[in-house]
Amino acid sequence: MTKLFINKNNKIIILFTFLALILKISILLHYHSSDFGEYDVFDNFSSRILLSYEWIFAANIYEVTDLSVELKKLPLYSLFFTLNKLLFNEWKFVIKLFFILFTLINLLLFYKYCLIKIKNYKIVYFNIILFILGYNLTSDITLWMDSFYGNFLISSVLILLIYKKNLKLIFLSSILFCLAFLSRVSVIYIAPIYILLFIFLIHSNYENKFKIKSLIVFIAPIILTYALLVTWNFIRTDGNYLLTTNASTGLMIPILKLDKFSNNLIYKDDEFSEKIFNFTEYDNDKQLKQRMTKSYYLKSRLLNLYFIRNTNLSHIEIANKTKNLFYDLMFSNPLEYAKYIFLPNLKSSIIYVSSSYMSPTSRFFELLWYDGEYEKFKNDYRYKYFKYLLILEKLIFLSLMIIILFFLFLKKKYLVKIFNHENNFLLFFAFFWWLIHLFIGIEARYLYPINWIIIFLINYSLALIFSTNK
Repeated sequence: MTKLFINKNNKIIILFTFLALILKISILLHYHSSDFGEYDVFDNFSSRILLSYEWIFAANIYEVTDLSVELKKLPLYSLFFTLNKLLFNEWKFVIKLFFILFTLINLLLFYKYCLIKIKNYKIVYFNIILFILGYNLTSDITLWMDSFYGNFLISSVLILLIYKKNLKLIFLSSILFCLAFLSRVSVIYIAPIYILLFIFLIHSNYENKFKIKSLIVFIAPIILTYALLVTWNFIRTDGNYLLTTNASTGLMIPILKLDKFSNNLIYKDDEFSEKIFNFTEYDNDKQLKQRMTKSYYLKSRLLNLYFIRNTNLSHIEIANKTKNLFYDLMFSNPLEYAKYIFLPNLKSSIIYVSSSYMSPTSRFFELLWYDGEYEKFKNDYRYKYFKYLLILEKLIFLSLMIIILFFLFLKKKYLVKIFNHENNFLLFFAFFWWLIHLFIGIEARYLYPINWIIIFLINYSLALIFSTNK
């Protein structure tokens, strides 16, 4: 098993991993009572599943939290919570510990892949230190739920690249992808792209017999998982939704953003859209109204609750109407959509990507934010020095990008080496993962699976540039 990851004699990576484990466990002990993401939702569902297996096929959540109602997510989170509740009293702590250990396994896989591809060992060690002390240090804590599917996705990609000649491990890569498939809506959309990229990866360098076997081993579990997911959704939504029921919340948020920033929207005027754009249900509750003003997510959930309580619309019908309204707004108001949704998403992407590379100050601010101390810290005299440090980190990142682009445009041999077969696989995977989020909404946690790829590609490029074998 050890050979799957590292050489026993490699004391440096063992030391780094041990350091990472200590740091992560320390932060876990500090944040063990904090529930980031949607713990309350999955806590609720898993408790109901323990009472009756029929809840596995339920289509909705009944007023779980924040006065909200929304359609049930994909099944694996709830089943994972259920299993931990059955086995452990301190199940929340165990779940979070699992996230941390899973990330460390991926760190070892990442290290192994870096050793294979990057010949400059100083860059490799810098890569690992960067991950442990930078982005990777807090990712489990601040992205609890997203690190679940994210780590499945990352391990699938890394195992596929490292062991692409081993049919058993290709099968393992496919299974890990299927687990991510059952955890996150976005993975459903990337699945066809992932299959095409796998074909791209193996099409030229292997015998036809191996190609056929590997295609069967890789694609068959994904198709089976797809069929099971379609069947599950068909049963619980009476055939209305086959893949996902997330439109009622996910697409409501950009609708609310357009409503807030644009006064001249063109859309089909009906009772449903009228209520969304003139929602006064909680105007008398000043505290709740203030919370709604700050949170599109909360307002979208309250709107769902209103429609369930006060109209004859079902959860499925609300999701369908929300989806239709979103596309109507996007195509009828392209300039407003570009200005208030697309371009801000693009800007956020650049900020989040630059923060994932060599930016410990971003991690520090992130922890302050989750602690509820960020606004208070902004009044501290030390805040301005941290801001200067953050600007310096961004300038370093920008300088590295300029150096890489300079060599790409002026020295063609670097262009060929950087855009090799496997790097193109990674680049396309990262690009399509980003693209499926770009048109609706971008958050730092959505980019978690591809930050690993970005950090590798940057350091791979630097290793080539700074190599003595030019």
